[in-house]
Amino acid sequence: SAVYNALALGLGKNFGTIGAVSVDVTQAKSQLRNNEKEEGQSYRFLYSKSFEGGTDLRLLGYKYSTSGYYTFQEATDVRSDADSDYRRYHKRSQIQGNITQQLGDYGSVYFNMTQQDYWNVDG
Repeated sequence: SAVYNALALGLGKNFGTIGAVSVDVTQAKSQLRNNEKEEGQSYRFLYSKSFEGGTDLRLLGYKYSTSGYYTFQEATDVRSDADSDYRRYHKRSQIQGNITQQLGDYGSVYFNMTQQDYWNVDG
């Protein structure tokens, strides 16, 4: 049997001057240590907009709706690290923001922000 299976379904729309939006849902099944199996869903929202002058804005939100949802990376980490407290440290939600400014011949500058919450962790 497979160690990780996932199926995603989503849709997106470019609204022109106000930007583009997409949403999707993912159903995943993970086989963790000792053949322990977990299953869950995640939801993702993405907003993106390009402005005149070379500025790009991107906002991304993930909601892992059940504690049984593991990303591929989390499931792989759990299988390879026998000492990890994996039930305590996998993501419950994540919000990301990114602003990029093009500087012509000088390249670009960017600002990134990420905020994550974890299952079974207070604060």
